[in-house]
Amino acid sequence: MPSDLASPPPRAEAAPARGAELRGLVDNAAADKLYGWAWNAAAPQERVAIELRLGSATVFRTVADFARADLAKAGIGDGSHAFEIPLEPEWAQRRSDLAVVARAADGTEVPMPMRIPRPPAEERTEAAPQRLLEAVAAGQRRLHEELRAIAARVPEAGERAALEALERGQRDLTERLATLTLWLTRLDERLAAIPVAPPRPPRRRAGGWTFALVVLLAAIGVAALVASRDLGVH
Repeated sequence: MPSDLASPPPRAEAAPARGAELRGLVDNAAADKLYGWAWNAAAPQERVAIELRLGSATVFRTVADFARADLAKAGIGDGSHAFEIPLEPEWAQRRSDLAVVARAADGTEVPMPMRIPRPPAEERTEAAPQRLLEAVAAGQRRLHEELRAIAARVPEAGERAALEALERGQRDLTERLATLTLWLTRLDERLAAIPVAPPRPPRRRAGGWTFALVVLLAAIGVAALVASRDLGVH
């Protein structure tokens, strides 16, 4: 007896799932932090997992979910695909062993390229005296501690009095250096707030007064160190 039921239509084969299409970049860095973005073009709403690896070990995990206006303007999803990674000092010392890896929900992993812009040569040149001044100030503080340690070991009253006078002078110099460092920092902030002028011909190196100031401070530090050593020997 023939059946009145119609045969069911053949099932359509399911379309293969689209694989992850991870894109991203580490595009900026500070002394203690890395900045970048990552997203899955195949799943724009997904928040991509980020791992910082030191060699073969994963030392930090986060998610690329920070909002950045430039990403939204560039069509990178809704713009909330940025991330920040703090750098521990021991990690920063091994930057060549660091790798940032993006991982999608399906397990796909892609290492993120690093394209970190370097500051202009002019900015690096102008920042050098400030860094050198800070280094001299730090050296003065260390020397001050050494003088105090030597003073505790000097038995003669006359030598102790002379060393205490030197220590007071050293303390005053350290305070003046700290004040000068603060003044330079404020000057840099004020200069940074001045509108950028039109391009001008390449200027000559930093003024001679800046170099002379740094040399003078370094000479004072060396002289104080020699004096402390002489007192320590006697």
